[in-house]
Amino acid sequence: MGDGDDFRQRPVLLGANFDQDRTAEAFEKPKETQLTAIVDNLTSTFVSSKETRDEVNTYTAQGLKTACLFARGRLSVVGAAAFSGLDQINPQDNLQTKIFDGALGGAKGALTKGVFSVVGGSKIDIGVKAFALGSASRSLDASFTRQNYQDGVVPGIKNALATTFDKRAICTDLLTAGAATALIGGANLGFNNAIARSPFLTHTLTGTSFGLVSGASNEVIRQEQQGEEFNWQKVAFRGATQGGVDTLAAMISGRQRPQMLKQPATMMVVETTAKPVVAGEPPIVRTATPPVERVAEQPLEKAPV
Repeated sequence: MGDGDDFRQRPVLLGANFDQDRTAEAFEKPKETQLTAIVDNLTSTFVSSKETRDEVNTYTAQGLKTACLFARGRLSVVGAAAFSGLDQINPQDNLQTKIFDGALGGAKGALTKGVFSVVGGSKIDIGVKAFALGSASRSLDASFTRQNYQDGVVPGIKNALATTFDKRAICTDLLTAGAATALIGGANLGFNNAIARSPFLTHTLTGTSFGLVSGASNEVIRQEQQGEEFNWQKVAFRGATQGGVDTLAAMISGRQRPQMLKQPATMMVVETTAKPVVAGEPPIVRTATPPVERVAEQPLEKAPV
């Protein structure tokens, strides 16, 4: 962009100044990232169509990131940062650009993981969680993309804010999250609160709702940035596909939760009896475990400091 360009002559979208062509270029991810290239090494062995393989690679990469976001433990934080960093690197860029983009992507992944840990662990409704997580993910994605700031920091911040508060994307988030809440709530009532009582199902369906919201809103943003007419069928397809992928990812990572949500450890009181020692015979010690219903359980107490 030359120094003589005037931002005031550019079209305005939701209060921010944009060049339509540059905006689409700024937000559009490369068709192949370092992460999808790694995945392609596996999928190319059984998927011959390049177009189909690109779709499979994209959703697989997203599924890997989602699994880390919904998983527990320090390793999940490392995975979220690593996968997000790799997914932001263009294999065709030079080494310096790869390092910078990877660092931005890694920071984005770690911060997104932090948001998921806070919101995902709260007691709020699944649909509200999905809306909050989808909005936060969209905001962080725009804020930590290098191409977004190619015209300067201030225009880049405006672009990020415009993406975060995009009216059509927010409406899509609300509609999708509302529909997910209604469906899950109805199923929960129909099965006598089975979903609410199951941490695994709650965890998995939160992933489903997040996928529906993020997939639909990302497609809305993509259509606007590419100057396409709004196509609700594509929005619904992307939302449903991403919802399916994130359901599987959350289901896999959710296998950790039953062990982590068990009740606190208890200490069993064991009754020990010993037969009196008789001269010439070795002592015999018998350990009797009381019946289950008679076992006394005592919560482990912290040792005094």
